[in-house]
Amino acid sequence: MNPLLVGIILVITMTGCTTHPTRHPPSQPLPREGRILLLDNSGGYSHSGRRIELLQDGILIETSYTDVIGSQRERNGSYIMEGNTLKMKFGDRGDQRLIRITYGDDIFWVYPNEVNKITSSDSLMLRQTSLKQK
Repeated sequence: MNPLLVGIILVITMTGCTTHPTRHPPSQPLPREGRILLLDNSGGYSHSGRRIELLQDGILIETSYTDVIGSQRERNGSYIMEGNTLKMKFGDRGDQRLIRITYGDDIFWVYPNEVNKITSSDSLMLRQTSLKQK
């Protein structure tokens, strides 16, 4: 094969690889101005991811993601923080309530029916899939 042709093919291939924009991994949140609290269950391969970002102005952004780049879905809502309770309002999914629980060195945010389960020694899977304060 002609060495010039091989060189041209190599340059075209390398150029094509370097000109695509780098996509951000879904499990790593981008910095967001005005964020006061980040909750994330570190999803990906073993379970679907859920991230909740609370912003200063009472707005929240919920992101659902998997390990597949481009799988992120965002929806907006509002929130009210009352002590250890986070009340969230989503127009399309109604209201949700999460309770803050400390277990070991981690702070979890769980649904009211999971408050007693999260600290149980046999609830490892629940702790792996629950929202943690980051």
